[in-house]
Amino acid sequence: MTAILQSPFGTFQGKQSDGITQYLGIKYASVKDQLSPPELTDISGSGLAHQQ
Repeated sequence: MTAILQSPFGTFQGKQSDGITQYLGIKYASVKDQLSPPELTDISGSGLAHQQ
């Protein structure tokens, strides 16, 4: 079974099994090196968003 998550960053499709929903492979931040602050990742066009 699939689950749809609506967020400010887009719509995501997850896999639901045994009462647990998994949203795998979503990159949410990036770090250039160990001491730099994290930066949000632009996920548009990544193929992770659910298409209707």
